[in-house]
Amino acid sequence: MTGAGSLNHNQFVSAVAKAFGGLSSLTPSAVANSEKPYFTPSIMSMRDDELTNLNVGVFFEVPGLKHPDSLALHMFTRILGDYRADKYTGAHLNSSDR
Repeated sequence: MTGAGSLNHNQFVSAVAKAFGGLSSLTPSAVANSEKPYFTPSIMSMRDDELTNLNVGVFFEVPGLKHPDSLALHMFTRILGDYRADKYTGAHLNSSDR
């Protein structure tokens, strides 16, 4: 429940307690879809000489911010850099002299 604007705080707290006070804070059973995902390394490649662009996706599990390896991963991503299609697509992709 949310409240915004000019409202009486005590009345709002009372309304929330009345509406949700009977709910238990414990879940009676396991929460659906709460399992940690797992990654299966794989690669798929297809050759097509008619394609002018190459799209590659690399996925891996990363450590959290408080993990000792998070700084090393940050440095790794800075070394690899990034590619933004909106920044780097140019007239050469649509030119007829390919």
